[in-house]
Amino acid sequence: MSAEFGAALAEKAGTCPRPNSLGLTAQPIIGPMFKSTDAQTPDEYIERLDEPRRTEIRRLHELIRRSAPTLEPHLASGMLAYGRYQYRPKSGPGGEWMNIALASNKRYISLYIMATDPAGGRYLAETYKDRLPTADIGKSCVRFKNADDLDQAALKQLIREGASFKPIGEVSPSPSASSDPA
Repeated sequence: MSAEFGAALAEKAGTCPRPNSLGLTAQPIIGPMFKSTDAQTPDEYIERLDEPRRTEIRRLHELIRRSAPTLEPHLASGMLAYGRYQYRPKSGPGGEWMNIALASNKRYISLYIMATDPAGGRYLAETYKDRLPTADIGKSCVRFKNADDLDQAALKQLIREGASFKPIGEVSPSPSASSDPA
């Protein structure tokens, strides 16, 4: 995907292949790409999860809040979302998207980092494949079953960089996307 990240996700809903490295078969997802939730707040989203996933998502939520404190938590597309920015695709209407997102899926957890590496123009998440070898990493998504299996220092650095790098397709600077060295 390119600068049309948000629009492309909407267009591809229902056709995204599932990650094979987590033991899933490569077949299209039936239905919406992101599951919906009737939770109204990030805390409510977390509280509605079953254990042990609730504890895992809460720990990741707290890690994101400590690592990217300027990104306001909210809900978007059925996920925990952090920060907001406006994007504009090459054609069609733009919209609002998040800088970072966290989703609890049936068989794995997804951490979305919506940023590109300013040095090479690559998607930031995919530059971490060697530092997070136990995760299944796509362009902007880091999928894993258990966060304890990941290098915690690398995960924290990815979140910090994701909060400070330019979001994919951003058309105007987002005041909530600035980095804090905390």
